[in-house]
Amino acid sequence: MMKSIAIQTIAELHRTGIKHTKPASFTRFPYFERFEKINPRDILLSNSSLQVLVAMAYHNDYYSGCDVPVSIEFAAPMLPIEFVSLPTIQLFPSIFNKLRVFTRDNLISGIWSSELTEEAINAYGTLTEEGKIDNCLTILFRTNSAPIPLNQDNHNNVVYEFELNSEQGKLDVREPYVFRNKFFMYLLSELSRNGNTVGGSTLQGWSLDELDSCKYFYELKKIFKRVFVAGCGEPWQSTHLLVSEPVDFTSLLLGSALSHSHVIGKGYSCKA
Repeated sequence: MMKSIAIQTIAELHRTGIKHTKPASFTRFPYFERFEKINPRDILLSNSSLQVLVAMAYHNDYYSGCDVPVSIEFAAPMLPIEFVSLPTIQLFPSIFNKLRVFTRDNLISGIWSSELTEEAINAYGTLTEEGKIDNCLTILFRTNSAPIPLNQDNHNNVVYEFELNSEQGKLDVREPYVFRNKFFMYLLSELSRNGNTVGGSTLQGWSLDELDSCKYFYELKKIFKRVFVAGCGEPWQSTHLLVSEPVDFTSLLLGSALSHSHVIGKGYSCKA
């Protein structure tokens, strides 16, 4: 079930997130050109976060023509040497043609990327045909929707929130789907970078009836206390998915095998 909410609710979540004393500078980073180029196919098969980012860029840019960049912002800005040492960051030049960084006080606070390389486009398309891209990504990010304006004035946007009924509201941690779903894990990492306040992605071209009948959104609701979809137009179509307040996995694990571990000498073991 979905209910309409005030768009100010989303603004409030953003305001409680990461606070910065000054705006970031948007600049080139010449060291990207020095990284070794890796086969995009290998990257997509081995790096879950980049598979998600490529899926966003592929469906938004390559098919819909919206030219929507993807970016990652860090909770704690870091020195350039720390930034370039991150394994995932070293893979970005093999995937994207356009790369920039956000800097504050000579520290790097995020990465911005746009325009997939031709090799990345071909790799994603081939892996999709082979069934090696997460099904959630190929279903949620659409390839057949017309371009939707993503920067409309907030007064034109309408936001809906998902609600679970009593039978839908429990998450069984013994089921592996949460931890195997690359998009779900990406959203969890987004929240961890934003102080567990709000994270999300573009989500183009979904009607209310389609949203209400898709299982993935209700599975998300079992992982996050609040799941929103923003959109605009007449008839209304989605533009963004937003999540907030992840459930406490620690409490969910109580009663599972992990909670029955006991100490033997200096080592640990778990009862089956």
